[in-house]
Amino acid sequence: MLSSKAHGALRLASIHNRAYEFFKRIGPLRRFVQGARGVWHRYRVPAWYVEGVSRTDAEPLSMVFVGHLESKNYFAHLMFAGECAERFLGTTWTWNAWRNGVRLGPDMIVTRELSGSRPSRGRDRGYCIPSWIGTETDVDRAGALCRKSGSIKRDVRRLTRSGLTYVVTTDPEAIASFYHTMCLPYARRAHGNRAMLTPWEEFSSELDCAELIQVQRNGETIAGNLLVDLGERRVRARALGVKNGDLEYVQLGAVVALYYFMVEHLLKKGCEKIHFGASRPFLKDGVLRFKKKYGARIVDRDRHVFRVNVARYSDGAKSFLRNNPFVSESNGCYYANFFVDRTADIDGKDFRSNVASLSIAGIAAARVYSLENARGPADAGGPVAEPVCFELQPDAEPFAPET
Repeated sequence: MLSSKAHGALRLASIHNRAYEFFKRIGPLRRFVQGARGVWHRYRVPAWYVEGVSRTDAEPLSMVFVGHLESKNYFAHLMFAGECAERFLGTTWTWNAWRNGVRLGPDMIVTRELSGSRPSRGRDRGYCIPSWIGTETDVDRAGALCRKSGSIKRDVRRLTRSGLTYVVTTDPEAIASFYHTMCLPYARRAHGNRAMLTPWEEFSSELDCAELIQVQRNGETIAGNLLVDLGERRVRARALGVKNGDLEYVQLGAVVALYYFMVEHLLKKGCEKIHFGASRPFLKDGVLRFKKKYGARIVDRDRHVFRVNVARYSDGAKSFLRNNPFVSESNGCYYANFFVDRTADIDGKDFRSNVASLSIAGIAAARVYSLENARGPADAGGPVAEPVCFELQPDAEPFAPET
């Protein structure tokens, strides 16, 4: 006969086996539930109604934004001057954003969504703007620009006056310290509630192929730039940061030094390509324009896009479009998009000069929209008179990077 202890062990084993078989059977169901939950969070997203005055011309302006909190804050920063009023609308399906948003009578409806989503492919109105664009340059070209570019030479004189030098380390503790004391504080200080903070797990997973450039002043490390080896002599600038997010170090030239020293270091290593990481797709963005000085060209983009629809071509909406030229993507090609008040402005010398200074390598053409006859609608949901589009093919001169 079995002892009571043996009976207990058998009962536990039986319970364990039944539990195992139960969870084994519901495994596919659990994965289905997890997948359904992922789809829900991907397409059922929060929405806000935001209104204020346009940043440049102080014209009344309103927007319905559907998507992501930090992205909503980013668009509000681009569009509005100072404080703006906003109202949370709850959640909605991304494919219903236009239908639900236009009932509220905003000037613009902006949706952040996956570019490959089925609703996106079935809808062709509005402007498809990548959430982030990736840029890259040849290391040799960047090195040549360091020797020839007047702008970079001025930067170098500035960092020399500040006594900035650099060292390179692969120490995991140094990289961890950089993440917590430089990367996060600088992102929060520079971008506020628009900051997209990369979790430490993403950094730690790349430590075996990463190195950190540290900018120093009088032996003190004041800034850093994490570089990740992508193989085939190609390196990605993963993230940069400034000690405690202190803008005094930025004024000394710490961020300028990170780019210049990165090029110098990679030339010595014999690398061929630098991927500069992600940038916002608006052509007046300071970070994007700074990367252009080193020969940056667009090579890829984030999987999310902003679908920008103009519901009403008000003076505020026109002001935003005129003053915020952007990169769009269509059928795998990138375009620089500009807006003018009148068709005649396209042939103006000042406008052509503006296109030349703001366009970036990697675009297929510049699309110029005339707002001259863009109107309405008078009633919410009524017809809109869209702007007329002209396409300027790039030639060597107007689309050449700044030197």
